[in-house]
Amino acid sequence: MPVFLLVHGAQHGAWCWDKTLERLRALGHEAHAIDLPGHGDDDTPRAEIRLACYQRAVVDYAEEAGLRDLVLVGHSAGGVVLTLAVPPIAARMRMAVFLAALVPNPGECIFDLLPGELRSRYAREAANDPGFSVRSSFERAREIFFEELDGEEARAAYSRLTPEPFKPFGEAVPNGQFFDLAVPREYILCTRDLAVPRERALESARRLGVAPLSLDSGHDAMLSHPKELAELLSRIA
Repeated sequence: MPVFLLVHGAQHGAWCWDKTLERLRALGHEAHAIDLPGHGDDDTPRAEIRLACYQRAVVDYAEEAGLRDLVLVGHSAGGVVLTLAVPPIAARMRMAVFLAALVPNPGECIFDLLPGELRSRYAREAANDPGFSVRSSFERAREIFFEELDGEEARAAYSRLTPEPFKPFGEAVPNGQFFDLAVPREYILCTRDLAVPRERALESARRLGVAPLSLDSGHDAMLSHPKELAELLSRIA
């Protein structure tokens, strides 16, 4: 039976997967989620965080928990983390699944994948933040993350977002080894995603060498459509 480890994206934490974890477990799967450093309940100082910290966190979790037949799922910027974390644990892997995710080419950085206006705004915000971090306003988060949640749900989710460490955004991603591996991979395109544009999602799927699967949801499918997402993950795994 496949074992799932779910990796969140920018500003989120393991909490965003709670409903999806419940659904996966109800389907008979062992399922886990992780707080990346500086996110959720993890108190790593954000100014100290680098991409290697994210990689190490996922690898350590999988190894210390003894996870095998592993389906690693990365949402949004968590897709970048997947391309770094899979190679050291390839022998444990069953599949890598990219959900509404960014997939950089080797040597690209997350910053390269952002729209120009967003790059400028994030750079300004980070420069003025003691932790060199950025955080979306409620209005922006409601527009791109929580547009399918009602007002109370959106406020509750927003209250759990954490500022996003910005230094990893500017690091070249050393993920060339990932693309040489034979680990199966899938890409799930969220058809109503307002955070990752459709063309960016299609380009990410092309980089993975797969035809994308579609899920009729916005960006945070794990919050708005946990049942449908869990069923899709179970089927493809």
